[in-house]
Amino acid sequence: MNCEYSLRPLLELRWEEVPEEVKKCVKFRILDFLGNALAGAETKAGKVAIAFAKRICRGKEATILAPGQHRATVLGAAYANGTLASALDFDDGYSLAAGHPGAVVVSSALALGEPLKISGRRFLEAVLVGYEVATRTGQAMYATARDRFFGSGAWASAGAAAAAAFLLSLSEERFVEALGITEAYTPLAPNLKSIANGSMVKESIGWGALTGLAGALLSQEGFTGVTPILLEPDHRKLLGDIGCTFRILGTYLKNYACCRWIHPAIEGVRKLTNRYQIKRDRIIRISVSTFAKALTLNNKRPTTPVAAQYSLPFAIAAFLCDECLGPEQVSEKALARPEILELAQKVEIKVDPEFEVCFPAKRVARVTIATADEESFSTTVVGSRGDPEWPLCEAEIQDKFHRLAERVLSSNEATNIREAVEHLEKHTLEEFVGFLAECLARNRARPYE
Repeated sequence: MNCEYSLRPLLELRWEEVPEEVKKCVKFRILDFLGNALAGAETKAGKVAIAFAKRICRGKEATILAPGQHRATVLGAAYANGTLASALDFDDGYSLAAGHPGAVVVSSALALGEPLKISGRRFLEAVLVGYEVATRTGQAMYATARDRFFGSGAWASAGAAAAAAFLLSLSEERFVEALGITEAYTPLAPNLKSIANGSMVKESIGWGALTGLAGALLSQEGFTGVTPILLEPDHRKLLGDIGCTFRILGTYLKNYACCRWIHPAIEGVRKLTNRYQIKRDRIIRISVSTFAKALTLNNKRPTTPVAAQYSLPFAIAAFLCDECLGPEQVSEKALARPEILELAQKVEIKVDPEFEVCFPAKRVARVTIATADEESFSTTVVGSRGDPEWPLCEAEIQDKFHRLAERVLSSNEATNIREAVEHLEKHTLEEFVGFLAECLARNRARPYE
């Protein structure tokens, strides 16, 4: 193997040598993962995933992040937690891969790290290693895709394998085999089908976490796999800066509980209504010009919460009605709200060839609002809040965590968990997960609505 394109820098990664901005980013991604998983326990998809994991993967090795006392094998917990963290479509993402690494990577590292009784520092290192492999693998797979558009589980599974292989202290050879095994077994994750149908499989995120973790465990036993995509000649250059340039800094956090492709349009609506004081009862039409894949998000009358997360018209309408877009705005109750459904019918989407050229590196939308007063207002938005170029501040990230976590935990419990994440390197993972499990045991999830 050419040393220039070696994965060895990741195996030798040490937390004390990681730049401060990267350390903070890792902790924010873990905090975001936890908030999403805790709130995801309220969803129908989350409840099914928990029941499935406990029945098929019976065991006590690892904690499932849901109110009550739920445990399973490491594979079961990785699957369940990955599903929980992605259930609301509020989880982080990476634009060059057009998908979500965190729900896959963190769930794998957390599930395996608990029974291994690792330090908090080792857990943080593993999560960072997972992100660095997942983001690069996702970029490589997206670049080579032709007729297929792979969902997050197909490529982020490599990050799950990398995080697990790091925790298992596998040699470089075994680390590479873990990636190759995972790539061979990784879910197909037909992304556009999932989006069009509003499916609970959510890009096979839960299964991607399970697959990556299984790949590392198989490699530990001596199993072999294919050559991973990052070591193929066309993609080795993506390893040239590994250990020096941290791709996790290029990931984004979400401010709205819906597909990221919708966010620029929401930002445009927010900008226009605030600037021109447009009242929603005066709106007669909202036109959105954007990239081609966003046309798959044109279901104006979604019938499930997941379908609502993948509906640009519904998401814009819900945001206009409530001036926010969180779990409540994509719930079963929201699906029947007449004011949202009426507004959604006024939204139209079309492709702008110039914006199509920019995707996926940039997501662009031009929003035009026409009113009953015969006025028309237009703006173009590049990206959305939470992007590396337009980041959420620390207070906003913490506020999002509290809004999500306090759906199932008390305010004091959520605060204590947040502070524990901030100082995770000073504790063992067993202490952290034990405290989290105690909080969960004191609470019960609300019935699915």
